[in-house]
Amino acid sequence: MNKLFTLIILCFTVTSFAQESAELNGYFKESYRTVQLSKQTQRVLFVKTKGNVIIPRSAYYLNLLPADAEKLGLKDILVISDSGKDYVQSDTKLQKVNVMRLSNLENDLFIDVSKKKALDEKMISVLKNPKKTDTLQYNSFYNDNDFGLTKLWIDAVDNNDSITLESVMEIELSNGENISQPTYSLIPINKMAKDALHYVENLFDLGETEDWTKTQWQNWYAKTLNEKLDVEPLKNNKTVTISDNFKGSFPNVALYGRNDSSQKILAVETLRYNIDDFEGHQIIQWDNAKVHKSDYFRPDQKQLFRIDGFKSMGDDLFVIGKSNTWTHLKLDANPQQYNIQKQLIIALPETLNVKGENEISLVQMGEKLSYVILKNNKSESFIVVTLNTITGEVLFAKKLTALLPMVKEKNLSFVYLKYGTEIPGGFLFGIREDKAYHLVKASVNLSEVKVMETTSMIQNSTAFVQGNKLDIINVLDGFLRRISYDASLDRKLNELQVVDFKDKYYDEDGTITLDGKNYQVFFPYHFPLQSGVKMHTLNDQFKLIKSQSVFYFLQVEEPMDDNMLHLLYASKLENNFWLFFKMGNDLRYTKFMENTKYQPKN
Repeated sequence: MNKLFTLIILCFTVTSFAQESAELNGYFKESYRTVQLSKQTQRVLFVKTKGNVIIPRSAYYLNLLPADAEKLGLKDILVISDSGKDYVQSDTKLQKVNVMRLSNLENDLFIDVSKKKALDEKMISVLKNPKKTDTLQYNSFYNDNDFGLTKLWIDAVDNNDSITLESVMEIELSNGENISQPTYSLIPINKMAKDALHYVENLFDLGETEDWTKTQWQNWYAKTLNEKLDVEPLKNNKTVTISDNFKGSFPNVALYGRNDSSQKILAVETLRYNIDDFEGHQIIQWDNAKVHKSDYFRPDQKQLFRIDGFKSMGDDLFVIGKSNTWTHLKLDANPQQYNIQKQLIIALPETLNVKGENEISLVQMGEKLSYVILKNNKSESFIVVTLNTITGEVLFAKKLTALLPMVKEKNLSFVYLKYGTEIPGGFLFGIREDKAYHLVKASVNLSEVKVMETTSMIQNSTAFVQGNKLDIINVLDGFLRRISYDASLDRKLNELQVVDFKDKYYDEDGTITLDGKNYQVFFPYHFPLQSGVKMHTLNDQFKLIKSQSVFYFLQVEEPMDDNMLHLLYASKLENNFWLFFKMGNDLRYTKFMENTKYQPKN
């Protein structure tokens, strides 16, 4: 069949599944895991079915028959039953489902509408016209996942008529025997309605609804069922998934950076953990044309691992890692392969009288000069080193106690500080001594040092230098915090400034970049029916100029660290912004152009 014609059929099939149902056949395999549904997905299911749903606890992966897989363009789909049933997982039992797509945010997620629960005519009659002689059993309406009668419960919220409620009382006799005895009591139907709607309150996180009137509930219900589920595709936006690229549950298994001379973004796998758990052992390069992968951890150069920092310039890649090694790699453009040119130990001067092995504690790399702090395994003391990035030659080295005589190494820990721009004129790092935090700026030759007391917000912050100003910016849990100093760390320019971004996506960190003029802050967000990532643009005065959505998704599973979205890196390359993030075991990136329309602010 003509490839274009096949593509047209596939696009038509996927589109039609969004609104219509179709029969599919396959196996709920025993080896396939089930998915515990998030509240967000449960809400979408509620809206999609207009509230006529029994929400199951889990969804199941269905392995499609080849013909259905070809028709749909998917090998496996995730199926949710709207009647609350669980599926029998069997490698031999062929099962048929009648499905429709839940949302355009997840192409492989479907609702099975093949078996609707029969309507409870007695319950419907009682709710519409309650009488004292009507009798309902306690467990017939206190069901936390059956939402099929939500509208009728809402209609009964203001109804003071009573019905008879049958309960069961357990009685323990003196001889130790237990017997069950039915009890009957009159109860207002509005009390039952509010109890039943408590489960709706929990599902949508409505807060306390005990005092809501019938009108309030009806307005909420009508608004909720009219919510738009399908999201308009983002313009000038392309999102790519590299499936199972970095194995394992760790979100950060690679370091990211730019190559300004070749206009590329690089991800260098750090190999910091058990390297047998990962596949690929690679460097990935992105430019505006295509993606290049290079396996650099291979049989002929296995000595390269535990990478702490890198600097990419043209075809040259300089890496610091593996305890205290400097490595020069060069790109062979034809096979797109990085090959080790030279590797050496960061050698300390004999005058320091440091014996034994050293390990890297901190790294700051620049185009000409790089800086490391080494920890001596024998003495447990620290050494600060300036080296030539291009040659690996140690230019200056000094013990930390000589650089900072006031610190006591036993009470000292280093702050993880990221570098958003190259730090000129020396080595910038953060320390914590007991509960006190300080920024430290050492000169190139380690002869001068400036120390500025600061706060714990510098932990995991990013340092940016613009002209003679140094910004330390922390992007954590929906909050943006900045403290500004002059670049020499002589004085503080601005006290702590805080921007609060709403609709936080759990406690996930954001990421930040600087385009030379404005800051672009990326934060994931979480709405009742969808999640996504927004880019917020702030000027030098830290005022929000505009915001734009750059990625949408549905949080299908109950959120856990290994299935949530984790932002990794953002940068501007030529006219496009790039945002890298991890979802499950997949590495994803979205590439987009900035919205040039500035949004007025109050």
